[in-house]
Amino acid sequence: PEYEGYAFESSGINSYLDDAFGGLAVALVISFFLLFAVMAVQFGSCLKSLIVMASIPFSFTGGFIALVITGTSLNVVSFIGLIMLMGVVVNNAIVMLEKIKQLADGGTSQYEAVQQACKVRLRPIFMTTLTTVLALIPLAIGVGQGSELMQPLGIVVIGGLLIGTLVTLVLVPAVYCAFYGVSKNKPDGRKGERAKK
Repeated sequence: PEYEGYAFESSGINSYLDDAFGGLAVALVISFFLLFAVMAVQFGSCLKSLIVMASIPFSFTGGFIALVITGTSLNVVSFIGLIMLMGVVVNNAIVMLEKIKQLADGGTSQYEAVQQACKVRLRPIFMTTLTTVLALIPLAIGVGQGSELMQPLGIVVIGGLLIGTLVTLVLVPAVYCAFYGVSKNKPDGRKGERAKK
C-alpha cells in the first residue's frame, strides 16, 4: 500500500542480493557452457558430454521441489545453490561414464560394461551423496545464529542431489544405451555393427 508522504525501498543486504540476481543468471549460463566444454575435452566427445549434462535439469527439478516442500522462496542464495548443483551432480555422471569407458576399452561389451559400471559405482555414488547431504542438513535446518540467510542454499542442494543421484543411476545409463544403440541383442552397440560391416 502507498501512503501520502511515505515510500518504501529495499536497502542493506536485501538490496545487494536483488542487484546480484541478474549477474547470477549470467553466471549460470556461463557455468553451463564451461562445464560442457571441459567435459567435451575430457571425454573427447560432445555426445558423451550431452549425456552427462542430461542430469542437470532433473537436479534443478529436485531443488525446486525441495523449495516448494519447505515453503522457501527462490532468491539469490538458493540461486547460488543451483549453480553449485551443476558442478556436484555431473561428478556422479562422469564417474559412471568413465567406468563404462574403462570396461569397454578392456574388451567388455558395451551392454555388460553399462551393467557392471552401474553395480560397481552404485556404492561410491551413494556414499558421496549421503555424506554431502548429511553435511548440509544443519545448514538446511537453520542451526546457528544468522543461518537463515544461507538456509535456502542447503535446501536446494539437498533436494537437487537426491533427485540428481537417482537420475545418474537410472537415466544416464539409459541415455547412453539409447545414443549408442546398446541393447541385450546388440551388446556392442553401433561399434559392433561397424565391425561386422
